[in-house]
Amino acid sequence: MQLALEAGWELASPVSEGSVWDALLNRGEEWERVQVKRVWQKSGHPVVNMVRGDGVKYTTTDAEWLAAVEVETGRTWLIPWPEVCGVTRKRITLDLDQYLLFGPTRAEES
Repeated sequence: MQLALEAGWELASPVSEGSVWDALLNRGEEWERVQVKRVWQKSGHPVVNMVRGDGVKYTTTDAEWLAAVEVETGRTWLIPWPEVCGVTRKRITLDLDQYLLFGPTRAEES
């Protein structure tokens, strides 16, 4: 959320604990729902677990964006929800690097 604020975007948090999404994001056009997930390394590849706290997979209507954050490197991806929903685990592949907002690219890390 701090990175989004630094980018000049507006943020809002849900008031109730029952919300499926973690934040509302306004990048200048309209408010959109964002699910925030931590990125983990699995076999040397960045991976996001895509299940809710109750173990249920997210649906296509739960959010508009996934903010995937790799805490160790600072890399943060803002990925369109249709690219990631419907699975229990999503690998951040090179084709998803087009959505990298903050942090070093994998080429810079090498």
